Amino acid sequence: MRSTILIRALVTALLSASPLLYAQSLRGPLNDPLLITPTSEARLDNVAIESITLIELTGDLRFYDAVELELSSPSAISEFPGAVELNLLGPVNVNESDDIATISGPELITEPLVRSGKTFYQIVLRNDARPDASPAVVQIGNVVPATTFPLAITMITRMKGLSESINNAEFVLSARAVPRDIGAVTIAYPLEDGTSYDPASARAPDFQLFLDGDEVEPASEFLVSPGLHRFRLVSDRFDNQEITVGVERGVNQLVQLPLNVAMATVTYSAPRGATVFVNGEQVAGASGDFTVPPGDHTIVVVVGDYTVTRRFSVGEKRTYSIAVTMDIAVEEIK
Repeated sequence: MRSTILIRALVTALLSASPLLYAQSLRGPLNDPLLITPTSEARLDNVAIESITLIELTGDLRFYDAVELELSSPSAISEFPGAVELNLLGPVNVNESDDIATISGPELITEPLVRSGKTFYQIVLRNDARPDASPAVVQIGNVVPATTFPLAITMITRMKGLSESINNAEFVLSARAVPRDIGAVTIAYPLEDGTSYDPASARAPDFQLFLDGDEVEPASEFLVSPGLHRFRLVSDRFDNQEITVGVERGVNQLVQLPLNVAMATVTYSAPRGATVFVNGEQVAGASGDFTVPPGDHTIVVVVGDYTVTRRFSVGEKRTYSIAVTMDIAVEEIK
């Protein structure tokens, strides 16, 4: 049995900056839900009278300013204007049993449908939202926070004895988000050993991050306006680098800022013909330079039958010089 029962009761509490609301209960079969994302539209065809559709938000709720509904009514509505009523409730509680759902929540709008064609409704989700809407859009007066969804919508007949064209009328219901004029950048900071750097532990001058030229507190996420943004790393510990990120409205852009440990440069000189090893690896020539990470290292110089070994320590982004000389020992043996 396909039916929807409406029970109205006066709610004694006022919502902040909102008109007095009525609590309603709906009972009937559930359609597939309309699942909205910040950047796409959801559509549900062939919605029958007295069935109930839940409107649910997915994705990052911070990116929503409003939700717009589009209801396409069949020609039978113009033949019997006002015979069918639109009911929108929210936020709602849902209890489902034996394929029949009981929905309860404050009434957002109750409106008789008087013509066929498209009707538009807008529900604002934030107190500070200023979404654009054309004069043809019916704006709901109450702010419904995104965190309190779902909403419920149904079309019910207002009288008995209606023609089959009304009782069998089917609607098309669409919903889309009106996203905020922001996007997000989520930055991962992978280290060379496969682990990730925690930006919460960053301290200058070890790690300084700049966003579009302004120094910012190092973090894993930044809310920014749509467009191109430049992140620049200045560090005594890691190599300086920068990345440019394109950000879309309502989208969280994932990027990586690999952290390469800043190397020290060592200039060395040894006698002609010497073979030089650093940490066990031969370097080219008896003189030149090489780079090593911060820490302790070993240099070995071999000249003929003579070997000189020396331990040395270096810091990040420092430059060092090592000169190797071979001592000549003179001993009197008689």
